[in-house]
Amino acid sequence: MQRAVFHLLPHDVLYDLFVLAASDVQDTNPYFATTASHVCASWRATALATPPIWKNICLQARSDSAKNLEAKLYLTRATGMKVTVVIEVHAVDRPFSCPLVLPELLNGNQIYYLRLVVRERAQASVFMGFLARLGAKMAVTSFGLVVHSEMMFEITREGNGPLSTPAWCLEQSRFLWHQWDTSDITSLIIQGLDEVPSLECMRDALIGCQWTLNIFDFSSCTPTSSSSTPLEPVFLPALSFLRLAYESEISGLARLFHAPNLIVLDLTDEIATDYPGESAGTDERLLLEILLPSCHTVSVLSLTGLVGCALETVDIFYQHLPHLRTLVLRSTGPEYEDALFQADARYDGAALVFPELESLRTRIQVPALYHLHLSARNWAEAYPPNESSLSVALHRAMEDGMMIQVEKAESLNDLD
Repeated sequence: MQRAVFHLLPHDVLYDLFVLAASDVQDTNPYFATTASHVCASWRATALATPPIWKNICLQARSDSAKNLEAKLYLTRATGMKVTVVIEVHAVDRPFSCPLVLPELLNGNQIYYLRLVVRERAQASVFMGFLARLGAKMAVTSFGLVVHSEMMFEITREGNGPLSTPAWCLEQSRFLWHQWDTSDITSLIIQGLDEVPSLECMRDALIGCQWTLNIFDFSSCTPTSSSSTPLEPVFLPALSFLRLAYESEISGLARLFHAPNLIVLDLTDEIATDYPGESAGTDERLLLEILLPSCHTVSVLSLTGLVGCALETVDIFYQHLPHLRTLVLRSTGPEYEDALFQADARYDGAALVFPELESLRTRIQVPALYHLHLSARNWAEAYPPNESSLSVALHRAMEDGMMIQVEKAESLNDLD
């Protein structure tokens, strides 16, 4: 094909070409070559007359009837196929109205992933209400909502991990959670929200998916309850990944989880992480006690910014983690390090409380790390046992081959 042909193509035509054909190129599908041979000023007409093999459709939806008609034609050609639809709503300076193409999207059950990109929270509110009225959940199996392009709030119906799952998505508490059936949801990810549903609403959502929920990842404003009576926990037998990142008291939310098969537990005090020396003010003793019934099967534990707990409490918490294999400590208090060893042998490398521990990753400020030149002969000289119990962990690593990763921080501001 002559290069000059592409020079004559409008930008939007080229854009459509590569969006529609990109996934087919990755799959070595011959459709791309067929399409490219017909590229011309009337490429859209050619594409619409060609059997649809593409897997992705990207629409920049506006209140433009011509654009909506064009989108409708593409979707009509895709009837019966699984198609990814991305809608970008550009309505910054004028009142927002839902694109006319949305009814076509939501009435066709071939659409299996719908992602909406909006520029203002007000637009998101209108969108969610519009979808609820149309019963969008019956038309799509996955839904994602992005506000300001940098915050993604997800409720996931399918997927294999916390970082690579399509999303079923809600934004603010004003989107009345009781209108959204959470049955069969496998991942619930709530991040970056200034307003969140109440604890009662959160509990209702967990009850709806209690037999299928596998991942819960929370990093938002802490939900509160209208009642002074603690809520009963929800039995979540399928939950294997629990992350709570908080900026205030989080014990009320933690109390909702009874996960007897939990594998990964991640607790992050975001205030202590961002502002060393401060904390979110949560009662760490109470938080750890609440989580004890769910810790027996945990094999991966990550603690970030936890600094306000007594050594005795951490001892008890660690004793409920008999199958722990990976421990990550970031900017934690010394009690979380000292509790690695039995209470009567804090500096005995053979007295770790985790018999199955294989990996210890820690980032703390230890002056002795300036002398990281250990050998089987000089480890005791470089790290006097009465200076830091981390030295004992390093000694054990050399003897038993346990992987330990230590990052030296010049100052507290360097800590993650």
